[in-house]
Amino acid sequence: MKTKIYTIIAIFVWVSLFLTGCSKSKSLVGVWEADDGNMYVFTSDNSYYILDSPDEKMEYRQNEKTLIFSYQDETIIVDYEIDNDVLIMRRDDGDGNSGVIRAIKISDDYEDYSKLQTDSSGDDLKDNNLTDDNSSSESMNNIPDVDYAYRTVFTPMVELTEDKFLKIEEILNDRFSKAGVEGIAYSENNNIIIDAMDQLLATDLLTTRGHFAIKDENETELMTSEYFVNCELTSITDNDNNINYNALIKLNEEGAKLFAEVTSNNSGKSIGFYMNDNMFGSVVVNEVITGGEFYIPLGNDKESAEKYVNIFTSGELPCYIEVVEHLKIE
Repeated sequence: MKTKIYTIIAIFVWVSLFLTGCSKSKSLVGVWEADDGNMYVFTSDNSYYILDSPDEKMEYRQNEKTLIFSYQDETIIVDYEIDNDVLIMRRDDGDGNSGVIRAIKISDDYEDYSKLQTDSSGDDLKDNNLTDDNSSSESMNNIPDVDYAYRTVFTPMVELTEDKFLKIEEILNDRFSKAGVEGIAYSENNNIIIDAMDQLLATDLLTTRGHFAIKDENETELMTSEYFVNCELTSITDNDNNINYNALIKLNEEGAKLFAEVTSNNSGKSIGFYMNDNMFGSVVVNEVITGGEFYIPLGNDKESAEKYVNIFTSGELPCYIEVVEHLKIE
C-alpha cells in the first residue's frame, strides 16, 4: 500500500509547469484521470483511493494549498492547486523525493462513477463520454474527421480579429509539429479548439501564451523575445556526467544593443528569466555582454528544455487563452 501512496507524488521527474488564464478553484472531491493512467477518487469523507483498488483507502486532509496523506504510520505532504478542473500536485521534501503529477477531473459524482465502473454490462468506463454538467454539446458537432481522443476549448482573454485567430492556430500547430505532438489547433465560434491524443496537452507548456521576459531583481521587465532571431538547444555535461541544457539565444541588432544595456545596468546583480510571469531560472551578471548572444539555463530535463526552445522559435501567442471546456471525444 505504501507504493500506492508514492504513486501519486514521487515517481515523476520535476518539470517546469505553467498554466494560462485565471484560476478558478473547484472541489477536490470527485474522480480524476491522471497522467500515469490511474483514476484517483477523492471522497467527501476525506478518503482517497485508486479506482481499481477501492478497498485500499487512505485518509487525506487539505487546506488552501496543502494536501496531507496518511496511511498507518506514513504521512506525506504535498502542495496542490486546482485550475479549470486540472489538479496539480507537487512534492519536494529535500530528500530527493521531488515530483509533480497532473490530473483532469472527469466526474464530480464519485459514487455514481464507481457504480458505472462495476456495472454488470462490463462496459469500460473510459469508453463512456462523460463531461461536466456545464459542458456544451454544441462544440461536439464539428469534430474533425480524425481519431483524436480529447478536445479542449480555449477562449481568448481579449477580443480578437480573424487574423489574430489564424496567428494563434499557426503558432500552436507549429509548436505541436516541432514537438511531435499528436494534436491540431483550429478556431471555431470565437474559440480556439485543440483536439489531441493526450488529455494533458491542455495544460502543457506548449499551449501557453509563451510570453518570455527578462526581469531585474525588482521584477521590472527589461526585455522580451521579440528581439530573438534564433534559438538553439545546447547541453553541458559536468564532472559527474550530469547533463544540463541551455538555450543559446541570438539577437537582432536592436536586441544586442538592448541586452548590452541590460547587463551593464545590472552588473553584479541577478536577472530572472520568466515565462508567462513565472520565473524558471536566473543568473548573476558578471560582465557586460555585447556580442548579441547569451544562454538561458533550462535545467536537466531534456523534454522540458526542448519545449522552451520550441516556444522561443515559434513565437508568442497574441493573447492569453483560458480553458473553458474539456471533453472526451467518442
